[in-house]
Amino acid sequence: MSEKEDKSENADGDSENLKPPQDGNFFSCSRVAVRVPAFWANNVKLYFAQIEANFRIAGIVSEQTKFDTLVAALDPQTLTHVSDLLYTPPIDNPYTALKNRLLSEFEVSQNKKVRALLEDLDLGDRKPSSLLRQMQELSEGLVDDAFLKNLWLNRLPVNIRTILSISSESLSEFAEMADRMHEYNLGEVAAVKASKLEYCTSELREMKLQISELSKQVETLNARFASLNAKKRYTRSRSKSRERNKRLCFYHYKFGDRAHKCIKPCSFQNNGVKPSEISVASETLVYGRRLYVQDMITKTQFLVDTGSDVSCYPKSYLNEVVKLQGTTLFAANSSHIKIFGSKLLSLDLGLQRKLQWPFVIADITKPIIGADFFAEIWFVS
Repeated sequence: MSEKEDKSENADGDSENLKPPQDGNFFSCSRVAVRVPAFWANNVKLYFAQIEANFRIAGIVSEQTKFDTLVAALDPQTLTHVSDLLYTPPIDNPYTALKNRLLSEFEVSQNKKVRALLEDLDLGDRKPSSLLRQMQELSEGLVDDAFLKNLWLNRLPVNIRTILSISSESLSEFAEMADRMHEYNLGEVAAVKASKLEYCTSELREMKLQISELSKQVETLNARFASLNAKKRYTRSRSKSRERNKRLCFYHYKFGDRAHKCIKPCSFQNNGVKPSEISVASETLVYGRRLYVQDMITKTQFLVDTGSDVSCYPKSYLNEVVKLQGTTLFAANSSHIKIFGSKLLSLDLGLQRKLQWPFVIADITKPIIGADFFAEIWFVS
């Protein structure tokens, strides 16, 4: 047998195997696979448009098959809205009943669509054509094309809106033109951002230099303040030293146990020197050598007394009524001095600036500039 005859016999055998059964039983398919996406609650109408296209591709026409396929695609939260239809499905057209229920539950009302058209929608970071498609979907014949065009143009950038407003093209052509101009604007914005970034980097470097310079100045000021604080502490220690020795008379304070004179009151003991009998005369001589300064504005003379811890101002110099305070001062002769509060005075002593200081209002006869005033002047200067 030749090779051709052998192949012919095999072909005849295959043809016999492909013949349908003689008893009339044909192959049949009772199930067709169809892919249905998960339910879109935010756009129900578009969802049904897609799954019904899948039903047509798969050749599914049975209402019950469509119903079961749709139920399998619903999430648990959505099933709660149609649970009655699942427990008791309608006998006639169950898929249509389930579809209408989902549309009524999740489809956006016309009022909400109009509100979204008028208020909520904006361009954002998408293309103008994408915004137009969404507005057309929401409008659904609620508004005409001219009104929709105005709504859409009002949401575009000013430069694009100005150019399109003078054109008479259709909406689809408008959308293409707007997309091209929008892409061009994005390129310009990117260039502007790059230049701004370089400018900000330069400014940042300059700010760093300024901050460094300010830090150096702060360190210098801190060093100066530390020096001034040390000087102020030294002044306070001198004031305390005067406080400890304020009960000594001038001679014992100056010469100690080598003093040959003594003026009352004096707490120095065992020096063999009796208090002078002419203490009043001695005080008069000392008083005559005391220093007075005059305020250039009020012409008031102030006694300069560094032995006084506080600066005092006579109550009789005031034109106002003052009340007696509970605190009491002590004079050099240990007598009590009543005080009546304090008053802030501004003195012009012929220096480069006016000096302000709170003076204690006391029952004295002459204004006194004390050690507290000079301690502050030295500290500030």
